[in-house]
Amino acid sequence: RRFGEEVAAMEPKEVEESQLEIDAELPSAYLEPSLHTLVERLEPYGEENPPLVFMARSLRIAELSLVGKGAQQHVKMLLDSGAYKWPAIYWRAAEKVDRDFSHGDTVDVVFRLGRNYFKYTETSQLTVLDVARR
Repeated sequence: RRFGEEVAAMEPKEVEESQLEIDAELPSAYLEPSLHTLVERLEPYGEENPPLVFMARSLRIAELSLVGKGAQQHVKMLLDSGAYKWPAIYWRAAEKVDRDFSHGDTVDVVFRLGRNYFKYTETSQLTVLDVARR
């Protein structure tokens, strides 16, 4: 009996899958550069005011590449919303390419809106938090 109790105590606890809290679902018509103006009105972001998390449905992966120093573990994408194409980065997601999504797929995307500063150039960029093939 004691052995059974000890073994039961050593069983790994079930790990709950984390859930993303989405602040708003955006229709394709709202996915344009002026969205930054709205999002910036809600700054500053911090511990008590986390950055907004959005979801958009039916975006097409127009371009897809793996990036990173050494092991290319990040995914760089160009997401087509119809009227506008959004550069996007999905951190540590290289293993999901060709398993969960691929170039040319239509996907639903959960993301944060941000800006990328590279070589003195500022561009809009989505930071992808999750992707689901449609």
